Amino acid sequence: MKHQVLISIGSNINPKTNIKLALDILNEKFGDLIVSKFYESKPFNRPEQSNFINCAVLLETDISPISLKFDILRKIETDIGRHRSNDKYSERSIDLDIAFYGDQIVDDRSRNIQIPDPSIEKYPFVAVPLRDISPDFIHPKLGISLASLVRNMGDYDLKIIILD
Repeated sequence: MKHQVLISIGSNINPKTNIKLALDILNEKFGDLIVSKFYESKPFNRPEQSNFINCAVLLETDISPISLKFDILRKIETDIGRHRSNDKYSERSIDLDIAFYGDQIVDDRSRNIQIPDPSIEKYPFVAVPLRDISPDFIHPKLGISLASLVRNMGDYDLKIIILD
């Protein structure tokens, strides 16, 4: 059975090139994608870093959440030059996270996978692109729509950009 999956994408190392490359690879693997607007934001807790570009995509797959994260998305990140560190605010060539996997809830902290992604309710640079794609989607843990979640975040400093 195919599931609708929302993936959050971000980069602050050569972001326009790396995001385009990630989108091309995802499109090749999963077919037509629905892609949000692109947003530029300041790096969280790291003013010395370059700005991030973030977006989100909707795709359909029957691949399990664990396999999608560790066999597909992590491989794409590695292929694009992502180097993982213990610093969760480090610069990154690409970051691909499963934001939602249908209405499923996955909480396996030993394998470092939580769906819905807890970042959705904390950071506008994650929530706003997801809202662009699916404003009426109900967050399975919070019980509110993405449109309401973003509205409740108040002011946020995101700039819509065009990827050349």
